[in-house]
Amino acid sequence: MKDKVITSISTVQSFYKKQATKLVILYSLVVGLLATFYFYSNHLITVLVDQNAHLNIARQVIDSLTPGVSQFGSWPPFTQIIIIPFVWNDFLWHSGLAGSIPVLICFIITTVFLYKSVLFLSKSHFASIISILLFSLNPNILELAVSPLMEMPFLMFSVLTFYYVCRWVKEERVIYLFASAFFSTMAVLTRFDGFIFPFVIAGIIILKYLFLRKGMRHLEATLIVFLFLGLFGIAIDLAYNTVFLGDPLAFARGNWSAYAQQHIGGVRFYQVSII
Repeated sequence: MKDKVITSISTVQSFYKKQATKLVILYSLVVGLLATFYFYSNHLITVLVDQNAHLNIARQVIDSLTPGVSQFGSWPPFTQIIIIPFVWNDFLWHSGLAGSIPVLICFIITTVFLYKSVLFLSKSHFASIISILLFSLNPNILELAVSPLMEMPFLMFSVLTFYYVCRWVKEERVIYLFASAFFSTMAVLTRFDGFIFPFVIAGIIILKYLFLRKGMRHLEATLIVFLFLGLFGIAIDLAYNTVFLGDPLAFARGNWSAYAQQHIGGVRFYQVSII
C-alpha cells in the first residue's frame, strides 16, 4: 500500500514537472476570465479616465477625421497598439473589453514567466507556485489584469526582461542578451518607467565582466550589442515626440504631460478657493 502511494505521488510530480507551463497558463487563464467577469459585470473596466483614454486613442488611430499614428499622442504606443485589433467593434470598444482581451493575454504571459523566473533562481516548484499565487490573487493585480491600462503590459515586459537577464548572467548565451534588450525596448514603448531598464542592464553587464575579469574588448562588444537594441525604444519615443509634437520631451513637459496637468489643476483649484 505504501509503495502504491509513493508511486502515485511520484507519477503526479512527474506529470506536473512535464506539464507545469501548460498548467500555469490554464490557471492564469481561469483566474483572468473570472476577474474579467467580475469587473465587467460591476462596470469597473471603464471607470477611470485613463482606461477610456487608451480605448479612445486606439479607436482614433483607425476611425477619426485624421486617422493614423499621429493619434497616439505623447503616451508610449504599445498598449494602444494591442487594443487596435479589437476596438473596431463598437461593443468591445464601449464596454472596455477591447482593452481587457489583450491585457489579459499580457497577464497570462506575466504569470508564466514569473513562474519560470522563480523556478530558474530557486529550483523549487513550490516556491514558484507560491510566487504566482501571491501575484495572481492580489486584488490590485486582478484589476490591472483586465483594465485597458499600461501597467500589466509593462509588468509583462519587466518580468520578461528580468528572466532573460538572469539567463544571460548565468549562461552567457547571446540570444538571452538579445532577448533582454528587445524586451527592455518594448518596456520603454509601454511606459516611460522603462527608460531606466537599458541603463540598469548595462550596469549589470559591466559588473559581470569586471567580476569575471574579462578583457575590455569583451565588455565593449557586449555593451555595443546590447545598447544598440536596448536604446532603440528610447530613440523611437524621442523621435515620435519630435516629429508629431514638436518637442522630444513633450511627454515630460508638454500640454498633456503629468507635470502640466498637475500644475494647471493646482492653479485652477487655487483660483476657485480664493473666489
